[in-house]
Amino acid sequence: MQFPRIHKKQRGLAIVEFTIIAAFLLFVLIAIMEFARLMYAMQSLNEMTRRGARLAAVCHVNDRNDIPSLTAITGIAPKGYEPTDMVIEYLDADGNVIAGDLTDDTNFSQIRFVRARINSFTFDLLVPFVSFDVNSVMPDFETTLPAESLGILRPTADNPNAVTNC
Repeated sequence: MQFPRIHKKQRGLAIVEFTIIAAFLLFVLIAIMEFARLMYAMQSLNEMTRRGARLAAVCHVNDRNDIPSLTAITGIAPKGYEPTDMVIEYLDADGNVIAGDLTDDTNFSQIRFVRARINSFTFDLLVPFVSFDVNSVMPDFETTLPAESLGILRPTADNPNAVTNC
């Protein structure tokens, strides 16, 4: 049996249609994975600031430079995080940053809040040929908590002198 002439012209049409649809579906799949990576990075950065502020609230002010590089922080950090991206600040009752030597008794007694924030984090897409500035849509990541012990233990009967702990 001989096929009509119209079918001979459509022999490769199924392959072309499949290629177009498959390329579109692959693009959508990659976009969904990149969006999921972005959401994961945002949640990780938020949790990192929460942990950083908590550690700064209970650790001594001398340890503030070590907090961003602790395993509790870097263990959940997304790709591209550097310890210099996190800033730990100590605030007074009005929310102003306390400048100067924080170990000075005057400045130390003014500390009421601790703030941890991610200063500059860049999220890079895995797809090299797609250019999209995701940093413009990312919120500021910061957590402010009330200062707690700041690494000073209360005197007890066994230990009458307050000591630093962290």
